[in-house]
Amino acid sequence: MGFLNIKMSEYVYPIELKLKYKNNAEYRESLRQLFKMNPQNYNESTKQLDLDDETRDELEYDEVSAKIAMDWIYATLKTNPLFQDLFLRAAAKFLSEDHEIGIAVLISYDYLDSFHDCIVSFLTCPNDFNKLHSTYLCLSTKL
Repeated sequence: MGFLNIKMSEYVYPIELKLKYKNNAEYRESLRQLFKMNPQNYNESTKQLDLDDETRDELEYDEVSAKIAMDWIYATLKTNPLFQDLFLRAAAKFLSEDHEIGIAVLISYDYLDSFHDCIVSFLTCPNDFNKLHSTYLCLSTKL
């Protein structure tokens, strides 16, 4: 995930954000909120195309904000043994041991809500976040 030194320090993880989604559109909106995407950074060419709403929604994605957020998440969590385990187990879904692939898996539809809950638990009470913490157990069970 080659870190972006610019703006990465400006990213603040939205611990107050509650992620609940029941479909692809809600999931993508959750990602936009989590990554603090800026609509000004969406691909302008999609505005001229005749696209259905779902395709337009998929194409309107702020890659810069997503990269900043994912780099921040990795930089913040990479030394924690519990998150290292989660990254490896998630990466194994793609026959990999690459933590960055693990993070990509953990932000996917199936895991994002539980991964977010783990991050919030860790950031708000790092001393209480352990292998018996309910949020860790929930995500670990899903994997």
